[in-house]
Amino acid sequence: MATIWNTASVSAILSEVVRSTGLADSGATQTRMYAAITSAGIAACDYRDWWFLRASDTFDTVDGTASYDLTSVGGGSMSDIKSIQQVWWDTDSTNRIRLKLLDYEQYLLISNQETTDSTTRTYTPIGLNTILLHPGPNVAKEVTVHYTKRHPKIVASADADLLIPLDYHYPIYVEGATWLLQHETTDPAALKNSPAFQSALQDIAMHAMDEQDSSNSANYFYPSQGSVPDPRGLTDMSEWSL
Repeated sequence: MATIWNTASVSAILSEVVRSTGLADSGATQTRMYAAITSAGIAACDYRDWWFLRASDTFDTVDGTASYDLTSVGGGSMSDIKSIQQVWWDTDSTNRIRLKLLDYEQYLLISNQETTDSTTRTYTPIGLNTILLHPGPNVAKEVTVHYTKRHPKIVASADADLLIPLDYHYPIYVEGATWLLQHETTDPAALKNSPAFQSALQDIAMHAMDEQDSSNSANYFYPSQGSVPDPRGLTDMSEWSL
């Protein structure tokens, strides 16, 4: 079971790591502790497709432009993207279609055919953050991207970057970081060898279905243009199914 610990503060986590390890809270040692806290978060996020890593955002296409860097479009609101899950093309204000995923070789085979159109039908990932739309749009349309977030680097006062649910801050961030420091590493993969850390992840997974239930309002995606829940974005419905 998760340790009851009602805090969502980086400074509180760091203080507990200092207390648990006996290390000095200054200089290079403090930097290493922040790195260990970050690594514990990364290890937890890499364990599975968690509901709390799912995000959705939009950007507008530009006439004649087929390539889009998702970390910079829309004012950089998707700069935390780790992987693309789905891409949707808005045909009008109330309807949209899911774009088909094409690999780069498939894209090259069709890229000279129907180079532009008012309706894009496929997308091709290039690297981690860029997508190619085909046919290239010849109109300005809104594109919706469902994606998985990466765990950010933890620094002082970055409380909003603590992505792990509050109930699990202690076993993940505190105990995970402590284990890493005691084993003189900050490699997230090393936590596969920590029975307590793996047990905490299994505990989160056991409760995951309750957290993802459609009755939970937190499972709605909130479009960037407003605060009204978008029922097309429920995490357990068609737009997140493979």
